[in-house]
Amino acid sequence: MRRWYNPEHMAPRYKPAEMNLEWDRIFDSWIVVELDFHAIWGIDLEPLLHVRSFRWFRLRLIGLLGHPHSKLKALLTQEVPD
Repeated sequence: MRRWYNPEHMAPRYKPAEMNLEWDRIFDSWIVVELDFHAIWGIDLEPLLHVRSFRWFRLRLIGLLGHPHSKLKALLTQEVPD
């Protein structure tokens, strides 16, 4: 579709940094995960991890990775947050 709408030579040259989404890297950054959950979602993870599903956690973690002020996103992409 893009080739029809916008030829390759007119494509933007900016390429965003790719995230390293390996679970071991995310869990190695657990302090940042907890801080982001609290700062962005207002969620204290410690009491909830025993009663919520992994799916619940995963969906909110994915949301953090798309949030512009997420420290976890900045860490995994090596970007400096605003």
